[in-house]
Amino acid sequence: MGLGSLIVFAVLLIVSAGAAVWLVINGMYWMAAAAVAAVLFLVYRLVVLYTGNVRKLNYLLSAFENGDLTFHFAENSSYLQDRIFNILLNRVRDFVSEQQRLRKDCEAFHQAVESLSRTGLMGVAPGGEVRCVNSVVREMFGVNTVGNVADLDRIMPGMASRLEALEDGSSVELPVGSELRLFNVSVECRTVMDGQTPVRVYVFEEKADEAAEARSQENAQWQKMTRIISHEVLNTITPIVSLSDTLLGMTEDHNVREGIEVIGESARGLLGFVNGYRSLSRVPVPKIHPFKFKPMLDYVLQPLMPDIETIGGRVDISLDDDGMVLFADEQLMRQVFANILKNAVNALRDRFGDSHPGVPVIIIRAFVNASDNTEIHISNNGWPIPDADAEHIFDPFFTTRAEGTGVGLALSRQIMRAHSGTIRLDRTDPALTTFVLTL
Repeated sequence: MGLGSLIVFAVLLIVSAGAAVWLVINGMYWMAAAAVAAVLFLVYRLVVLYTGNVRKLNYLLSAFENGDLTFHFAENSSYLQDRIFNILLNRVRDFVSEQQRLRKDCEAFHQAVESLSRTGLMGVAPGGEVRCVNSVVREMFGVNTVGNVADLDRIMPGMASRLEALEDGSSVELPVGSELRLFNVSVECRTVMDGQTPVRVYVFEEKADEAAEARSQENAQWQKMTRIISHEVLNTITPIVSLSDTLLGMTEDHNVREGIEVIGESARGLLGFVNGYRSLSRVPVPKIHPFKFKPMLDYVLQPLMPDIETIGGRVDISLDDDGMVLFADEQLMRQVFANILKNAVNALRDRFGDSHPGVPVIIIRAFVNASDNTEIHISNNGWPIPDADAEHIFDPFFTTRAEGTGVGLALSRQIMRAHSGTIRLDRTDPALTTFVLTL
């Protein structure tokens, strides 16, 4: 009901009530009865209009709460007040419907920006509630959802407090990632208003590792060259090996056989060399899954223990947790540990094989470092690696042993890089030689 209609009804009601009282006082009872009837009619009509409008308002609010904007109030009522009130209610509905449409379009736009952006974006409201987070940030931290900024502490302890300490407009470099990948990012903070709520928007941008990129390109070129060379050499050497075997069965002449055998052995040696080349250029993509470190280590050590025990040696293993779990390709990691441990056994045999005083020992220590990465130290007290050789031990086909191929450590480095990990010679002196693996 409009204000004007309400005033008219109120004036008529007052006039009718006053007339009824005056007529009763003056004894005009029939006319007074008519005036009372008019008063009752006006009261009835006022009540009907009031309750009807209240009912319509209640229906309108309920529809808004339920998200239903399909209703429509009739605008052809015979009463002017109803028509005017219904038109006003429909205008309110149209306004709310338009605002909802604009909000949905805005949300769709924001989601498109978040999903298409190659920069990590995360909006945090007061209290730590995460209002928005795009796929780049979720991939950085290795999570599917982030409900509160404190959730990041379960992945990287202290991350929430570091983000909260950022001042508006400032930026800082932080280590970010999960147990499978760790890298440095630049994090910038900006405060924007979401309605009446201030939201801190964090922008995560990964810092380019120029050295790693250069190594990656160099490695790709090297692997391409390796595949071409190995293919050509194999096509040449394989027929020679086959032909030498055939010729041996066609002659009994000692001198001829001796020459053919030399040719065959040389060809086989070259064939083994090329196969080693191929193994370096064909490291498969790791199939990452969790597995227990100790059983894998025992599996690798089992065939080496007889040689260690023959020279009176031992293996000391120290783990932070006997149930320590690695996230890696178990088959490839077996190959890495086998390569390093075989070299350690050879170093022990060289030093202690001729009753040299002392106890041969291999020490294996594994723990989680301050950066939340797993470090594995493999040490032995065999002869140290000469300084001139230490710079080249990871070069393909570099070896100081006559029977060596120079493939083991180079292949191990390839495998560790494929896991986004590292392997390095940390120490070599008369006391210990230590290799460090980081995952």
